[in-house]
Amino acid sequence: MDEDLEVMMFGLADDPFDTMEYILFERSLEHDEQDIKLGLDRVYVEVGDQSRSSYGGIEEIAIGKNKVTIRVNDVTALHLGTEKTMKVTVSTEYDPDRVKEFLMNMFEREPSVTIRLE
Repeated sequence: MDEDLEVMMFGLADDPFDTMEYILFERSLEHDEQDIKLGLDRVYVEVGDQSRSSYGGIEEIAIGKNKVTIRVNDVTALHLGTEKTMKVTVSTEYDPDRVKEFLMNMFEREPSVTIRLE
């Protein structure tokens, strides 16, 4: 998790240094009229590389003790090249409550997205 002055980011990766597979969520904190018109004011999601990405389309993120389940709509699944439901096993320790709080802040402009603990 990272929050700098312009962007909030949350990512899951297979390795912290030699990353081959990952899911990245990113939200800009500032948007202009053009961003809003084009839908670029929504949370950006990327799976594996920039060619597999989309703005918006996240339906639910469920945070468990050692896994995160992400559900997206049909259009986003098509853009990401994934199934509608992605399950990621997490092998490092983390605080699910803290992750939930961060993601709720990240998705605060998208009230249709459900963020919950499993």
